[in-house]
Amino acid sequence: METYEERVDAGIYSREALKLASFIVSHGRVYVSGKNGKITVRVKAEKAELFFKKLMNEALNQQCRIDVARNNSKIARLIVTKSLLSALGK
Repeated sequence: METYEERVDAGIYSREALKLASFIVSHGRVYVSGKNGKITVRVKAEKAELFFKKLMNEALNQQCRIDVARNNSKIARLIVTKSLLSALGK
């Protein structure tokens, strides 16, 4: 089993996105640590560098999903509220 480690920018990837990605791409071990805006990601897997690249691609997908949900949550709640009130005839 190989080990690969790299620092990533916390301004791009949140810990939540990295954690979600590690659950999705789960054929290796992922360790996340760091502070001061830098996160160190260490993976242990067969073909560790390839696994790291897959992990970071999925982390970017998860980060985009998180950002879109955060930006659209108010309007989504408004749409749901209006549709529920409309269904009640109000």
